[in-house]
Amino acid sequence: MLEPSPGIVLELVEGNSLFQIIHGERGESFMQYQRRLPWPVRLRYLLDSSYGLRAVHNSGILHGDFKTLNLLVGADQRVKVADFGLSKVLDALSVLPGTKTITGTPQYMAPEVMKSQPQGMRVDVYSLAIVMWELLSGQIPWKGMDIVQIIQQVTEKANEVKGRPPPGRPAINHLHYQSAPPGYIQLMQECWAQHPNDRPSTDICVQHLEAIQRNQRSAAQHFGGLGGMGGMGGMGGG
Repeated sequence: MLEPSPGIVLELVEGNSLFQIIHGERGESFMQYQRRLPWPVRLRYLLDSSYGLRAVHNSGILHGDFKTLNLLVGADQRVKVADFGLSKVLDALSVLPGTKTITGTPQYMAPEVMKSQPQGMRVDVYSLAIVMWELLSGQIPWKGMDIVQIIQQVTEKANEVKGRPPPGRPAINHLHYQSAPPGYIQLMQECWAQHPNDRPSTDICVQHLEAIQRNQRSAAQHFGGLGGMGGMGGMGGG
Protein backbone atom coordinates (compact mmCIF):
# COMPACT_ATOMS: atom_id res chain seq x y z
CA MET A 1 0.00 0.00 0.00
CA LEU A 2 1.41 3.35 -1.04
CA GLU A 3 1.91 6.03 1.57
CA PRO A 4 0.32 9.41 0.79
CA SER A 5 2.95 11.71 -0.69
CA PRO A 6 3.12 15.38 0.27
CA GLY A 7 2.57 17.86 -2.51
CA ILE A 8 2.87 21.58 -3.05
CA VAL A 9 0.35 23.56 -5.08
CA LEU A 10 1.77 26.82 -6.40
CA GLU A 11 0.06 29.84 -7.88
CA LEU A 12 0.35 30.12 -11.65
CA VAL A 13 1.74 33.55 -12.51
CA GLU A 14 0.96 34.33 -16.13
CA GLY A 15 3.24 37.08 -17.30
CA ASN A 16 6.92 37.96 -17.49
CA SER A 17 9.79 38.23 -15.08
CA LEU A 18 10.81 41.68 -13.93
CA PHE A 19 14.07 41.09 -15.79
CA GLN A 20 12.18 40.69 -19.07
CA ILE A 21 10.14 43.82 -18.41
CA ILE A 22 13.18 45.97 -17.60
CA HIS A 23 15.32 44.71 -20.46
CA GLY A 24 12.61 43.94 -22.99
CA GLU A 25 13.49 46.72 -25.42
CA ARG A 26 16.98 46.29 -26.83
CA GLY A 27 18.99 49.34 -27.76
CA GLU A 28 16.73 51.88 -26.06
CA SER A 29 18.27 54.96 -24.50
CA PHE A 30 17.97 55.84 -20.83
CA MET A 31 15.33 58.45 -21.66
CA GLN A 32 13.33 55.91 -23.66
CA TYR A 33 13.54 53.51 -20.72
CA GLN A 34 12.30 56.25 -18.39
CA ARG A 35 9.28 56.91 -20.60
CA ARG A 36 8.47 53.21 -20.99
CA LEU A 37 8.75 52.49 -17.26
CA PRO A 38 8.08 55.73 -15.35
CA TRP A 39 8.94 55.88 -11.67
CA PRO A 40 5.42 55.18 -10.36
CA VAL A 41 5.49 51.83 -12.16
CA ARG A 42 9.03 51.01 -11.07
CA LEU A 43 8.31 51.89 -7.46
CA ARG A 44 5.23 49.68 -7.48
CA TYR A 45 7.26 46.76 -8.82
CA LEU A 46 9.98 47.40 -6.25
CA LEU A 47 7.57 47.70 -3.34
CA ASP A 48 5.79 44.50 -4.29
CA SER A 49 9.16 42.76 -4.47
CA SER A 50 10.13 44.19 -1.08
CA TYR A 51 6.83 43.14 0.49
CA GLY A 52 7.46 39.62 -0.76
CA LEU A 53 11.02 39.55 0.55
CA ARG A 54 9.89 40.93 3.91
CA ALA A 55 7.29 38.17 4.18
CA VAL A 56 9.96 35.59 3.35
CA HIS A 57 12.29 36.94 6.04
CA ASN A 58 9.50 37.25 8.61
CA SER A 59 8.83 33.55 8.00
CA GLY A 60 12.42 32.76 8.93
CA ILE A 61 13.58 32.04 5.39
CA LEU A 62 16.66 33.28 3.56
CA HIS A 63 15.87 33.37 -0.17
CA GLY A 64 19.45 33.12 -1.38
CA ASP A 65 18.86 34.01 -5.05
CA PHE A 66 16.82 37.21 -5.05
CA LYS A 67 17.02 38.75 -8.54
CA THR A 68 14.78 40.18 -11.25
CA LEU A 69 14.56 36.83 -13.05
CA ASN A 70 12.95 35.41 -9.91
CA LEU A 71 10.45 38.25 -9.57
CA LEU A 72 7.37 37.37 -11.60
CA VAL A 73 4.96 40.07 -12.78
CA GLY A 74 1.45 38.72 -13.29
CA ALA A 75 -1.34 39.90 -15.55
CA ASP A 76 -2.51 42.16 -12.70
CA GLN A 77 0.97 43.79 -12.70
CA ARG A 78 1.69 42.60 -9.18
CA VAL A 79 5.05 41.02 -8.40
CA LYS A 80 5.55 37.62 -6.78
CA VAL A 81 8.84 36.28 -5.41
CA ALA A 82 9.67 32.90 -6.96
CA ASP A 83 12.33 30.16 -7.10
CA PHE A 84 13.21 29.05 -3.57
CA GLY A 85 15.70 26.44 -4.74
CA LEU A 86 18.54 27.99 -2.72
CA SER A 87 16.47 29.15 0.26
CA LYS A 88 17.29 28.16 3.81
CA VAL A 89 15.39 28.29 7.09
CA LEU A 90 17.14 30.83 9.26
CA ASP A 91 16.33 32.78 12.39
CA ALA A 92 16.39 36.53 11.78
CA LEU A 93 19.33 37.02 14.16
CA SER A 94 21.26 33.91 13.14
CA VAL A 95 23.85 33.38 10.44
CA LEU A 96 24.83 30.41 8.33
CA PRO A 97 28.44 29.29 8.35
CA GLY A 98 30.39 30.01 5.20
CA THR A 99 30.83 27.21 2.68
CA LYS A 100 33.48 26.50 0.07
CA THR A 101 30.79 26.18 -2.61
CA ILE A 102 29.42 29.51 -3.86
CA THR A 103 25.75 29.30 -4.83
CA GLY A 104 23.53 31.97 -6.32
CA THR A 105 23.81 34.48 -9.14
CA PRO A 106 27.12 36.42 -9.08
CA GLN A 107 25.58 39.69 -10.33
CA TYR A 108 23.36 39.84 -7.23
CA MET A 109 25.64 38.08 -4.75
CA ALA A 110 26.68 39.76 -1.51
CA PRO A 111 30.40 40.07 -0.66
CA GLU A 112 30.15 37.67 2.29
CA VAL A 113 28.76 34.96 0.02
CA MET A 114 31.61 35.44 -2.44
CA LYS A 115 34.15 35.24 0.38
CA SER A 116 32.51 32.16 1.97
CA GLN A 117 31.86 34.07 5.18
CA PRO A 118 28.90 33.60 7.55
CA GLN A 119 25.63 34.65 5.92
CA GLY A 120 22.38 36.02 7.32
CA MET A 121 19.21 37.70 6.07
CA ARG A 122 21.18 40.77 4.94
CA VAL A 123 22.45 38.69 2.00
CA ASP A 124 19.03 39.20 0.40
CA VAL A 125 19.07 42.90 1.26
CA TYR A 126 22.26 43.29 -0.78
CA SER A 127 20.52 41.55 -3.69
CA LEU A 128 17.56 43.92 -3.28
CA ALA A 129 19.99 46.83 -3.74
CA ILE A 130 21.15 45.39 -7.06
CA VAL A 131 17.50 45.06 -8.12
CA MET A 132 17.06 48.72 -7.16
CA TRP A 133 20.03 49.67 -9.33
CA GLU A 134 18.64 47.62 -12.21
CA LEU A 135 15.30 49.43 -11.98
CA LEU A 136 17.11 52.77 -11.68
CA SER A 137 19.41 52.31 -14.67
CA GLY A 138 17.53 49.93 -16.95
CA GLN A 139 20.81 48.04 -17.38
CA ILE A 140 21.99 44.52 -16.60
CA PRO A 141 24.31 44.58 -13.57
CA TRP A 142 27.95 43.82 -14.35
CA LYS A 143 27.11 43.16 -18.00
CA GLY A 144 30.03 41.69 -19.93
CA MET A 145 31.94 40.56 -16.84
CA ASP A 146 32.63 36.96 -15.88
CA ILE A 147 32.29 35.63 -12.34
CA VAL A 148 35.96 36.21 -11.49
CA GLN A 149 35.78 39.86 -12.58
CA ILE A 150 32.56 40.41 -10.63
CA ILE A 151 34.06 38.91 -7.47
CA GLN A 152 37.12 41.13 -7.84
CA GLN A 153 34.91 44.21 -8.23
CA VAL A 154 32.67 43.45 -5.28
CA THR A 155 35.14 42.05 -2.75
CA GLU A 156 38.47 43.69 -3.57
CA LYS A 157 37.79 47.13 -5.04
CA ALA A 158 35.17 47.81 -2.40
CA ASN A 159 37.90 47.96 0.25
CA GLU A 160 40.03 50.62 -1.45
CA VAL A 161 38.56 53.66 0.35
CA LYS A 162 37.32 53.17 3.89
CA GLY A 163 34.48 55.30 5.20
CA ARG A 164 33.07 56.03 1.75
CA PRO A 165 30.50 54.31 -0.49
CA PRO A 166 32.10 51.15 -1.90
CA PRO A 167 33.51 51.75 -5.39
CA GLY A 168 33.06 48.08 -6.23
CA ARG A 169 29.39 48.47 -7.08
CA PRO A 170 27.46 49.12 -10.32
CA ALA A 171 28.04 52.66 -11.57
CA ILE A 172 25.69 55.53 -10.75
CA ASN A 173 25.92 58.41 -13.23
CA HIS A 174 24.56 61.95 -13.23
CA LEU A 175 21.42 60.92 -15.16
CA HIS A 176 20.60 58.41 -12.45
CA TYR A 177 21.02 61.05 -9.74
CA GLN A 178 18.85 63.51 -11.67
CA SER A 179 16.06 61.02 -12.30
CA ALA A 180 15.91 59.11 -9.01
CA PRO A 181 13.28 60.03 -6.41
CA PRO A 182 14.71 61.69 -3.28
CA GLY A 183 16.09 59.09 -0.90
CA TYR A 184 16.20 56.27 -3.45
CA ILE A 185 19.93 56.19 -4.14
CA GLN A 186 20.81 56.66 -0.47
CA LEU A 187 18.67 53.65 0.48
CA MET A 188 20.17 51.60 -2.34
CA GLN A 189 23.69 52.39 -1.15
CA GLU A 190 22.79 51.47 2.42
CA CYS A 191 21.40 48.16 1.21
CA TRP A 192 24.59 47.24 -0.66
CA ALA A 193 26.93 48.21 2.19
CA GLN A 194 30.03 46.05 2.36
CA HIS A 195 29.33 44.78 5.87
CA PRO A 196 26.00 43.00 6.52
CA ASN A 197 25.45 44.78 9.85
CA ASP A 198 25.48 48.12 8.02
CA ARG A 199 22.55 47.10 5.80
CA PRO A 200 18.95 47.77 6.88
CA SER A 201 16.40 45.05 7.50
CA THR A 202 13.63 44.39 5.00
CA ASP A 203 11.20 46.08 7.41
CA ILE A 204 13.26 49.28 7.25
CA CYS A 205 13.59 48.99 3.46
CA VAL A 206 9.83 48.75 3.06
CA GLN A 207 9.26 51.76 5.33
CA HIS A 208 11.68 53.89 3.32
CA LEU A 209 10.30 52.75 -0.03
CA GLU A 210 6.74 53.52 1.09
CA ALA A 211 7.89 57.02 2.09
CA ILE A 212 9.58 57.48 -1.30
CA GLN A 213 6.38 56.41 -3.05
CA ARG A 214 4.27 58.80 -0.94
CA ASN A 215 6.59 61.67 -1.78
CA GLN A 216 6.37 60.80 -5.47
CA ARG A 217 2.58 60.92 -5.35
CA SER A 218 2.62 64.22 -3.46
CA ALA A 219 4.96 65.70 -6.06
CA ALA A 220 2.69 64.50 -8.86
CA GLN A 221 -0.34 66.11 -7.24
CA HIS A 222 1.59 69.32 -6.57
CA PHE A 223 2.69 69.67 -10.18
CA GLY A 224 -0.65 68.58 -11.58
CA GLY A 225 0.67 65.33 -13.02
CA LEU A 226 3.18 67.01 -15.35
CA GLY A 227 6.22 65.17 -16.67
CA GLY A 228 4.47 61.90 -17.39
CA MET A 229 3.46 61.34 -13.75
CA GLY A 230 -0.28 61.76 -14.15
CA GLY A 231 -1.01 58.10 -13.42
CA MET A 232 0.70 58.14 -10.05
CA GLY A 233 -2.40 58.55 -7.94
CA GLY A 234 -3.85 55.26 -9.10
CA MET A 235 -0.86 53.08 -8.26
CA GLY A 236 -1.26 50.61 -5.44
CA GLY A 237 1.25 50.37 -2.64
CA GLY A 238 0.85 46.72 -1.79
